[in-house]
Amino acid sequence: MRSAKILLPSARDGARSPMKDRSGDPAVGQSWQRIRLFVAGYLLMYPLPWITRPPTAAGVVASALGCAVFLPLYFHGYGQKGWRRLGYAAAFLAIGLALQPYGGMWMVFPVYACAQAGFSRPLHIAAIGLFGVLVIMAIACRMLGVDLDELLFGELICAIIGACTVFFAVINERNEALQRSREDARQLAVVAERERIARDLHDVLGHTLTLVAVKADLAAKLIERDPAAARREIREIHESARGALADVRAALSGMRSTTLATELDQARRALGSAGIDCAATTAAVPLPPRIDVAMGYVLREATTNVIRHSAARRCRIDLQFDSDAVRLQVQDDGKGGGITPGHGVKGMQQRLAAVGGTLTIGTATDADAALALPGTRLLAQVPLGDEDA
Repeated sequence: MRSAKILLPSARDGARSPMKDRSGDPAVGQSWQRIRLFVAGYLLMYPLPWITRPPTAAGVVASALGCAVFLPLYFHGYGQKGWRRLGYAAAFLAIGLALQPYGGMWMVFPVYACAQAGFSRPLHIAAIGLFGVLVIMAIACRMLGVDLDELLFGELICAIIGACTVFFAVINERNEALQRSREDARQLAVVAERERIARDLHDVLGHTLTLVAVKADLAAKLIERDPAAARREIREIHESARGALADVRAALSGMRSTTLATELDQARRALGSAGIDCAATTAAVPLPPRIDVAMGYVLREATTNVIRHSAARRCRIDLQFDSDAVRLQVQDDGKGGGITPGHGVKGMQQRLAAVGGTLTIGTATDADAALALPGTRLLAQVPLGDEDA
C-alpha cells in the first residue's frame, strides 16, 4: 500500500555521551572536571619544606614563575590526546627538575607528569610515557645529586600515581562505553517503537479508510434504488470507523492483535463490497499464534492493495499448510505490472521476518499459469519448526 515515507532519526543521532567534551578525551567528562580542580590543590604541598627552611628570594621568584607556567599547562593539557599529551608531561617534569635546587617539594611536578602520562591514549602511549618519566627523573636526579632515598621515594610515589591514573582512565572509558551502549539501546528502542506504531497505524487506517471509501461509493449507488441496502452499508461504515478507533488506541498501547480467520472474513467482506469476486481455499489446521497473527496482518495488507491498486474483478486466496511451512497466496486478475515497495510492503516483510518468513510479490509464471490469475501474486511463506508443527 502506498504511503508517505516516515523519516526517523538514526539510532546514533545525538547519541554522543554527555561524559565527553569536544576533545573526546576520557579524562574530561563532568566528573573529571571536578577531580581535576581537586587534584590541582596538590600543588599547595610545594611550599611545605619552607616551613622549616625558609626560601631565598631567588627561590620564591623561581617557584612563582614555575607555578605560573605550570598551571596553564596543567589545565590545557587535559584537553590533549596521544603523543601531544606526553609533551605536557615532559614539561611538568622539566619544571620540577628546574625547581629542585630551590628547596620546595619539587616532586609534586613529576607526580603531575606521571598522572598526565597515565591519561594518555592509546594505552601503549601511557605506558611509554610513564616509563619515560620515571627513567628521565632517575637520570636527572642522579646528575643533580639528589639523595638516593629521596629519589627512590619519589620514584615509588610517581609509579603508584601513574598506575592509579591508568586504572581510573580505563574504568572511566569502560563506563563511557557502557553509557554509550545504553544510549544506543534507548535510541534503538525508540526507533523500533516508532516503526511499530507507524506500521500498525498504516495497517489500521489504510485498510479501514479503503473499506470506508468502497462502502461509501456503494452506498451512494444504492441510495436511490435500494435504500435499505444503502442504510446497511452506512451502518457498516459506522461500525468500521468505530472499530478503527479502537484499533488505533490498541496500536498506540501496543496491545493490538488479529488472527488469520478474522482477516479472512473481513477480506471477503471488503472484496465483496468493492465488487471483486473472492475465492478462498484455506487449511483447517490451526496455526501457531505468532504465525497466525503475522499471516493475518499480511492478508489484511494484501487485500487492501488489491482493492486500491489492482482494478481487479477476481481475487483468489490460498492457504496451504504442511509439516515444513505455511504458505499464504493472494492473487488477482488486475493490471499487475511493476510494484514499488511502500510502507505497506515493508510492514509485511517486517512481520514475516519476525517469524522467520519471506514475502514474494510478482506475476504468474509458466509453471503455475493454469492455477494463477493473470495479475499480481503475493506469496507469504513461513517455515515451521518442530515446536510449531
